[in-house]
Amino acid sequence: YLIAGVVCMITASSAAELATGMPKSGGDYFFVSRSLGPAFGAISGVGIWLSLTFAIAFYLYGLGEYMSQFLPLTVFWGAVIGGVLLTILNVVGAKESGRTQVVVVLILFVILGTFSFMGVFYIESDYYDPFMPFGFDSISATTALVFVSFLGFVKIAAVAEEIKDPSKNLPRALIGSVALVTVLYIVIVLVIGGMFEQSTIADVKDPLTTAARKILGNPGAVAIIVAGLLATLSSANASIMASSRINLAMARDRMVPNWLSAIHDKLLTPYRAIVLTGVLALLFLLLDSLENLAKIASVLQLYSYAALNIGCIVLRVSKPDWYKPTYRTPGSP
Repeated sequence: YLIAGVVCMITASSAAELATGMPKSGGDYFFVSRSLGPAFGAISGVGIWLSLTFAIAFYLYGLGEYMSQFLPLTVFWGAVIGGVLLTILNVVGAKESGRTQVVVVLILFVILGTFSFMGVFYIESDYYDPFMPFGFDSISATTALVFVSFLGFVKIAAVAEEIKDPSKNLPRALIGSVALVTVLYIVIVLVIGGMFEQSTIADVKDPLTTAARKILGNPGAVAIIVAGLLATLSSANASIMASSRINLAMARDRMVPNWLSAIHDKLLTPYRAIVLTGVLALLFLLLDSLENLAKIASVLQLYSYAALNIGCIVLRVSKPDWYKPTYRTPGSP
């Protein structure tokens, strides 16, 4: 998570500069198309849209897993029901979706923050020895999978046009969110790693829930299950919101069929783009493999990150008259 966090921090800084210089919805697609040209923009746009859509399926699968612990549902049907409801929520309106997101994230951080703080006192330092039992190769392979956990800041850039005072709020939101979740992820992993012996941790079905049960008993386990439910719910909701805006921006530029740019007369949302993303995510659930969904989303995401960083450097060097960002990435040309 530390390695992935550093990579994402660099990209978040580039995204903050590009977003303050071009505060328009569309995220990676819009930034790359204006810096590297329409062809690269189209590739990046499709890549990040598919990355978010695969990630939505990944989150919905997790949502179904947690729902099945509370309701008489299979994981698959829990994921389908969650996907349909979230798609409807995003069609109904950005305000309703945004309010839901704020409440969910606040509750989630309270639960995970409490777990992290209390878990520190249960760490057995001997369990960290050896610190890398399988060498650096296993760490690099795992790092490639966890990038899907950092998709949140991409979603912020995708709705830049809808953010108040973007020159101040975008850099804070982009860089601050990456820094905060990186620290949280690292602490959680350290707590779990320090509460289980290396020889037995692989046999623990749900280490986070088991660790919470050790700390706070059954109420702690229930709280972590609720946190997992909220985490997957908020991640899927934000991904649907962001990916539909990328579709909308591409449709405006005629990179995808123009009918995707339609805005609902009463709800004022890009309902066709939202529905298309939701339906495609539900189809991706048929892959029935969390690992495959995470791999595909992470690979597509990394390509978009590379294009975003290169685009930022190109604009710095070329210095077009219209590009006047209020935030500048430290260390760039």
